[in-house]
Amino acid sequence: MYKLRLILLHTLHKLLSVFPRSNKTWAFIGWNRTPDGEIFTDNTKYLYLYVLEHQLEIKPVWLAKSRDDAKKMRSMGMKSYYQFSLTGIFYALHAGVTIIDANLHDWNFVYVGRSKLVQLLHGKGMKAQGYSKPGLRDHDLICYPSAGVQSMISGAFAQNAIKKITGYPRSDIVMGEEYQYSSFGVDDKTKDLISELKRKETKIIWYAPTFRRGQQFFDVDKILNLSKLTPQLKQKNYHLLISLHPKYSSQNSTISNSNVSFLPAQDFFPLYQY
Repeated sequence: MYKLRLILLHTLHKLLSVFPRSNKTWAFIGWNRTPDGEIFTDNTKYLYLYVLEHQLEIKPVWLAKSRDDAKKMRSMGMKSYYQFSLTGIFYALHAGVTIIDANLHDWNFVYVGRSKLVQLLHGKGMKAQGYSKPGLRDHDLICYPSAGVQSMISGAFAQNAIKKITGYPRSDIVMGEEYQYSSFGVDDKTKDLISELKRKETKIIWYAPTFRRGQQFFDVDKILNLSKLTPQLKQKNYHLLISLHPKYSSQNSTISNSNVSFLPAQDFFPLYQY
């Protein structure tokens, strides 16, 4: 069945490869999604924002996971369309460059065609799994955060791909870079909470465990032993912020008190400025 699916995908991919493309149009595809919608975050977001503000000769288009997500972005002044709408498909077919930071899903692969495919990676950058799908097209350019990461996961990609050590675009905001739409994707209540903790001079601990492949449940109560940890936090004037990976965020604990807060899935990088 999978072989038949691959044949269909590759047939459509080749047929649509004749669509004329422009190197002045770049399509950006994110990976981060929850049941409540797409989270505008990670390396594709920050390269998109950089191009939007500094590379005015380029038309960056964000291919959103839903019509509502695209509508919200357009209301802010960004160019975004639902990835499977007619307009979204047009830009996917027209883009001379397609930028991703996770794997390329089947129907996105169909529309990529002859577009140059750029892989920015995400997460810790040390996980080789999840970036390439067997049977789909290879990347043209791989951007690594460091030489060490390149040596660890380079085997996950085609050897003829161009490989560059660029750092992560999302790190720029941590180092002080500012973009007009950086805070889009950040939860307002989280910003208010952190500001209030800083006002009270409460020390903040941030616990953000990554996704464990093959692990469907993440028992943070058991791992941290919150019932014993909480009194210690209170005594020493600490507040623990817990941010689970989006795949686990629906499992947020019901434990909530003055010294422990579970944060919703969101883009956390702009929060470092607080």
